[in-house]
Order: sequence, then C-alpha cells, then structure tokens
Amino acid sequence: MKSTTKERRKALSATLVTFTVALLLTMSMSVAYAPPPTPDLEIWVVYLSPYYYTPEGLPGYYIGSPFSCEVHIRNTQHRTYKHLNVTAIHEYYEDGFCRRWWWPYPLDVYFYKGEPLPGDSAMVWSDVEIRGNSEFVLTFVYSSPLACCSGLDQTHVILRYEKAHRGAVFYSEPECGVFCLM
Repeated sequence: MKSTTKERRKALSATLVTFTVALLLTMSMSVAYAPPPTPDLEIWVVYLSPYYYTPEGLPGYYIGSPFSCEVHIRNTQHRTYKHLNVTAIHEYYEDGFCRRWWWPYPLDVYFYKGEPLPGDSAMVWSDVEIRGNSEFVLTFVYSSPLACCSGLDQTHVILRYEKAHRGAVFYSEPECGVFCLM
C-alpha cells in the first residue's frame, strides 16, 4: 500500500507542476504581445456626405442607401505602431423594437445595443502601420439594406495588435462615432 501512495503523490506532484507551467506559459503568451495602453492615439469617425442632420447635429442617412465614413487615427508620439488590425463595425446604438413596414421579413424586430447592423456592416484592415507623429485615414463604405431598423446607430472601432497569429485588443470604443438611419 505504501508504494501505491508514493506513486499517487508523485503523479499528483507531476500533474500540478505540469498544470502550473502550462498556466504560466499561457499567461505569458497572452500578455507578451500586448502593448501598453495608448494615450498617444487619437481615434475618431467622420461621416461623409450625410443626407440630413438630426436636431442634435448627428449625420443622417436613409435606409437602403450607401454611405461612407472615415476612421481617423492620429499618432501623437514618435512610436510607430506596426502589425495592427483595425476593425470598424456599424452597430445599433440602443435597445429597441421596430415594425418594418418597408421590409416585412420579419415585420417586427427587436434589436440590442452593440448588435451589428444587417448586411456587410464590418470592415477589417489588416497589417496597418501608423508611423509616429502622423495621421492614418481608412475609408469604409456601407450599403444599409432594407432589413435595417431606423434610429441612432454607432460605429465601434477596435485596434488589435497582431504578431505571429497571436494578438491582443488594446483599443475598443463602441461609440467612436454616432449616426442616424431613417
């Protein structure tokens, strides 16, 4: 019986050591490629050629029509950012309900804040490099399908640092830009 107990202790010790080493390696890999927070980047969205403005001054577009926006990234420091994936997603700004008399497939729709708009509402730019003391502009064209609900919407911008197929999100702002679809 004593030899069985010793074998179990050895096996348990080996398992704990293996688990601890695996955990430490996993933690080091997920943190190794993440740059520090970036107060040196200024990021905003510019909506181009709106059809109208809301009373609050937000740009407005019509459902079923295409529109363009630009994602501006200004680097205010000397550091160069390399291997970035920049993602822009048009999303619903708030929870709501809509009765789409213009597109009854289905007629009644519930939507939620942060839910992507129907259609091709996301754009990803890969391997972007932003040099120090410069501004980078990315253009995004979205054709809002008839399946959209009217109301306020937002453009969510995400910056992800990529290195050897491992990456870390270091910027995510759901309300980087706000616009209106009608």
